[in-house]
Amino acid sequence: MRPSWLLTVVLAWANEHSTDRCPFGYYLNESKSECDPCPAGKSGLGSRGTCYDCAVGWYTPMPGMVQCIGCSRGRYANQTGLSACHTCPAGRFSGTPWQSTCEACSPGKYMLSTQSSECLSCDRGKFSDKSASTSCNSCSPGKFSGENARFCEECPAGKEAVHSGSYGCSSCKAGFYNPHAGQSCRRCEQGTVANTTGLISCEECSLIWIWPYTSDP
Repeated sequence: MRPSWLLTVVLAWANEHSTDRCPFGYYLNESKSECDPCPAGKSGLGSRGTCYDCAVGWYTPMPGMVQCIGCSRGRYANQTGLSACHTCPAGRFSGTPWQSTCEACSPGKYMLSTQSSECLSCDRGKFSDKSASTSCNSCSPGKFSGENARFCEECPAGKEAVHSGSYGCSSCKAGFYNPHAGQSCRRCEQGTVANTTGLISCEECSLIWIWPYTSDP
């Protein structure tokens, strides 16, 4: 075996394994003379002298890091090799760490702020009929809703909700009636009477009815 050929083989082997002298989190630079830290977004965990992109949901904020860090709740990393996690926008959330995306708030819920780990339920008298809502809408007069509502319901006949944002219906008081759902109570017409609450119609007056149950004394 010729010495020059053997020297070439030894030098090639040494060059191939020269990365072993770099510590974890560093790699051999192009000049093969020094070890440089792995850039942000990469880590040196796995083998000496080699850098790897952080997986989705993970990141490294500084050069030379050995291990990637998982994104915290309310944040996400949707690409490999990121040096920082993105913040979940309003209307979306990430409830667990290491997420690659943020989930949209479901109908009936909302989130006004960014970087949220959960969505809030719409209050009584309000609703949200779309995903990723940043606020809830108030029920219009004649309608009502409970908590976490996706829509408002109409008050049944004989009842009403006078104001917007109602979470319940009130029975029409004596002397008033409401024949249709979702509408306001009306005063009984002259010559008719409603002697109890929650009626959908008024009765014709007779000699036994007295004011104030009639609409006219």
